[in-house]
Amino acid sequence: AGRAAAAGLASAGGGGDDRGPMVVVYRLQGLDGEATEEIVEAIDEEAAEETDPEAEFALSAVVGEEGGLELLLRLLEVAGMPRAGQPGECIVLLLKLLHACCRIRANRRRVLALGGTARLLRVAPQALAVAAAALGENAALAAQRLLETIEALLEEEMVAQAEAAAVDGEGESAMQVDGGGDQDEWRGFVLSLLHELEALRQRSEAEPAARDPAAALCRAVTRLLPLVTRGRAELLRQLYAHFELYADFGACDAAGDAAGRHAFWLECLVGLLTE
Repeated sequence: AGRAAAAGLASAGGGGDDRGPMVVVYRLQGLDGEATEEIVEAIDEEAAEETDPEAEFALSAVVGEEGGLELLLRLLEVAGMPRAGQPGECIVLLLKLLHACCRIRANRRRVLALGGTARLLRVAPQALAVAAAALGENAALAAQRLLETIEALLEEEMVAQAEAAAVDGEGESAMQVDGGGDQDEWRGFVLSLLHELEALRQRSEAEPAARDPAAALCRAVTRLLPLVTRGRAELLRQLYAHFELYADFGACDAAGDAAGRHAFWLECLVGLLTE
């Protein structure tokens, strides 16, 4: 649509013979005229409204109510992680389903009641070893999903412990409340995660193309390590003892060919301390 404005141009002395033809000017509005609205060329995904996971994944509660979470854990324990050369799509989908189920609190509590944190941590070294040996799409994705699920469960355990402490009136912090479990086994979890971090470092160093997927897994393991200690003083000492050598800047400067290893572990320490 348009709006037309007409103006007649006449000479100052003007008789009828001096008048020229009428000049008509057309002006379109709403395109490049007086329109002031911003032109939206792309939608910023970060600015989009976030959906509450409790609402988005509410239907997954059925899986927990009908005993599906125990079945998923048992399947993972029996099937294990896909090895190099194996397709592994089923394991990836299984972990994706478990991860989605654990997006709601009720299912996280059910998995905790089933001892799911320790059961998944027993599978984690194999998942990371497979990923380090062959950082293919399925192996790396399976390990990433597994680590994210364990992280969510450990964080939920902290919340549960804090709630229990508040009810009991003990006044202890969430990380100080004993969450149960075998101390030796959890010590083994810390050691195995540190071992797999070193394997990922070696793989990324030997194969530059593997650096990006290896770096993503290293970040996930680094986020997980403080949670695996569950605030227990003995496990925290064990964890930080591993980094003592790499926190020695003098030794790092004199490392020579091992400088890359020192830099890697120092970066992991910084990431661990910021979590």
